[in-house]
Amino acid sequence: MKRAAYMALLLAAVGFFVWSETTRPREIDWSETFRPQDRIPYGTCIAFNSLSALFPAGAVRVRRPVPEQLEQHRSGRKTAYCFVGGSLPFDDMELRRLEAFAAEGNYVFIAASRLPDTLYSYFKLSRIDGYGKREHRLLRPELSGKSYRFGAWFHGLQVEEGFAGEVLGTLADTLATPDFVRFRYGNGALLLNTNSFAFTNYWVLDSLQGDYYAKILSYLPEDAEIWWDEYKLEERESAPVFRVMLRYPALRHAWYLLLLAALLYLLFRIRREQRPIPRIAPPANRSVEFVAAVSALYYKERDHAGIARKQIDCFLDEMARLYRLQIDEPHEQSDVQLAGELAERSGADREKTERLFQLIGEIRRENKVGDYRLKELIKLMELFKHTNR
Repeated sequence: MKRAAYMALLLAAVGFFVWSETTRPREIDWSETFRPQDRIPYGTCIAFNSLSALFPAGAVRVRRPVPEQLEQHRSGRKTAYCFVGGSLPFDDMELRRLEAFAAEGNYVFIAASRLPDTLYSYFKLSRIDGYGKREHRLLRPELSGKSYRFGAWFHGLQVEEGFAGEVLGTLADTLATPDFVRFRYGNGALLLNTNSFAFTNYWVLDSLQGDYYAKILSYLPEDAEIWWDEYKLEERESAPVFRVMLRYPALRHAWYLLLLAALLYLLFRIRREQRPIPRIAPPANRSVEFVAAVSALYYKERDHAGIARKQIDCFLDEMARLYRLQIDEPHEQSDVQLAGELAERSGADREKTERLFQLIGEIRRENKVGDYRLKELIKLMELFKHTNR
């Protein structure tokens, strides 16, 4: 009966989640993907689909690494390789290949807020980031009559000594902070723009800022075929399965529901089947009883010499552990030397220590030990341990 109630509760929870997912308003995904197939605010679906109107030769999505894609280029056909993203994930080899591609008379257009440090140093630029809405302006006379604003953060460039490019756009409040530059390579060129968000759906649909991306792309030849790099964005977005599941609300809620069901199952199964674990007492320490039994045996046999030697062995072992002494086998190390070393390390009286070890040496050499000498030995050893602890 209880099991049926638990199953009914679980089914009711599943039904509630399904109902809530199908009836609630769909949340807006504000992920910054820059992918041409995404219709979310920070995708580039509208900008990509507009390329066919801006460039009669058309546009294609690049789904291969840069070297592989550029190998497919047909000589004599003017092509513009475009990348739009939050950051530029190209390595040095790919950048050098793109430079060679531009030197063949083609164009490379890169729109990214963050560029690799090697790229900044190579082109004699440095990065400038700031907070606060800044106006962006293009310097070409027929395009310079309007300023644009994009978000609260702005990204610009600082020209350093040795800069060999051409500034095409700047922040409107200062000409010293460019955000759009061009580097010529023979009949081709490489263009860098730091306002990548201007190409996203959110800003392209803006009534005031929406024409910025078209003006930027007007710097590319009208008869060029556009290669829009999608491969690098997918490469950066490739993630473990769990990250993909947590990215989409439906998959995320399904995952949470699965975890909840597994937790309920474990709780119910533990409550139903777990048996009490008997308490097992630890084994009793009978070392003292053993020593007492062995001592009684020695005492009963009147083997005082055996008792004395056992006491000596225990005492020397304890002193070796406490004071890190190297104690050799009997007769291999003089009692005087060992007594002096022990007295020095323990801080005990040297004369009393030598007397103890003199007695130890005598007992070791005797075959029989009387009651008086055994008691004296034990007394001296206990006195030494009590005094020097």
